[in-house]
Amino acid sequence: MIKLMFRIVLTVVFISLATVIIVIFIADLNFNLAQKSEKNYLWQKAIAQYDLAVKLDPFNSEYLAGLAKFLYDIGPYHTDKILYLQRAESLYNSAIKLNPENAGYYLGLGKVQLAEGKSGLDNFKKAVENDPNGFFISYAVGYTGMGMWKDLNSKDREFILDRLKKVLELRPRLSKYIYPRVLKITQDLKVLQEITARDYKAQKILYDFVMKNMKDNK
Repeated sequence: MIKLMFRIVLTVVFISLATVIIVIFIADLNFNLAQKSEKNYLWQKAIAQYDLAVKLDPFNSEYLAGLAKFLYDIGPYHTDKILYLQRAESLYNSAIKLNPENAGYYLGLGKVQLAEGKSGLDNFKKAVENDPNGFFISYAVGYTGMGMWKDLNSKDREFILDRLKKVLELRPRLSKYIYPRVLKITQDLKVLQEITARDYKAQKILYDFVMKNMKDNK
């Protein structure tokens, strides 16, 4: 009798484990299919596949953040944009609860909040805190953060400029994208000097940009 009960328990455990593995496999399959559908602009199909992945495995932060980013990306193309953004914000918050060390999730949340008309600065700062040396995080925070320039105090402006300075230290040639945006927003050449390294190569790039800009505006 004891042996029989033991075999029954083992069978139940095995069946439960097999079911979990199958569910996780199906969730992962749908997440991968959703990404392919997204790339092929099959948006409704992608949403259904993302939703299924999240439903099957709600504790996978990658699925939550993946769906959140997708909703953020396609939201502007819909009349009910705010509903897409609100859900994206909720999904990012859930992803952060599961994986609070992921800088990308805070970055995504900050972008969503900006699109909603809120300030995403606190989450940008959290993203940098979690990944202080990351090039992508610094570039995204600095470039996107410039859009909030007029609403920032001096300390927060310094934070944004520090990210751009770090980006230019790592990849000086990105100045061709950063300089025009910063100058257009600030209308101040001194700000360009602040984010430029003091070495000859960086200063030469800045000088060339200023000279070209002066000629174009004559």
